[in-house]
Amino acid sequence: MKRSILLVLGLMLFGNAFAQQPRKWYAGLDIGQTRLNRGGGDGVDLSGLDDKSTSWSLLAGYRFSRFFALEAGYTDLGEFSDQDFSSSSWGFMVNTRGILPIGKHFELDLLFGIVWMKRDLTFGSVSDDVSGTTGKFGIGFAVPVNERLAFNFEYNQYLDFALGFDDDFDLYVDDTTAYSLGVRWKF
Repeated sequence: MKRSILLVLGLMLFGNAFAQQPRKWYAGLDIGQTRLNRGGGDGVDLSGLDDKSTSWSLLAGYRFSRFFALEAGYTDLGEFSDQDFSSSSWGFMVNTRGILPIGKHFELDLLFGIVWMKRDLTFGSVSDDVSGTTGKFGIGFAVPVNERLAFNFEYNQYLDFALGFDDDFDLYVDDTTAYSLGVRWKF
């Protein structure tokens, strides 16, 4: 009897030491739509420009606590074109993610990041590559299904997403928005 009581007390005191640690590393895939917010065109008529495109991201992250994660990955914001103009944009990103767990199966997310972006541009017979960094911020929510799998929805705003050939010929200087649905798998 005494052994049983000691065994139960020992498991109660030290049982948490043997419990599985929360999964901190994860990988994710987001698929969505990017939309250019139309701005002034410096006299260039782009009324036929398709301002929506399919976007996707592939990322890896580490969740330091219930409330904070750091992510890095690749993003492709799609291709925008009309008869004379085309642009494709992609880059590497680093994000910080603030997480507010509301319940077991619902979390609110706040995202801040920086993207090293490359844009391949063609206007008529002229082609150019423009690269640089742009900031981004976003909000969203996640629905953890179990301890490994979660689905999420995000709205991201890319700041000063300029499409252009040089400083004198910017076709867009406005922000760009992206909506995405994603999946996260914890290891």
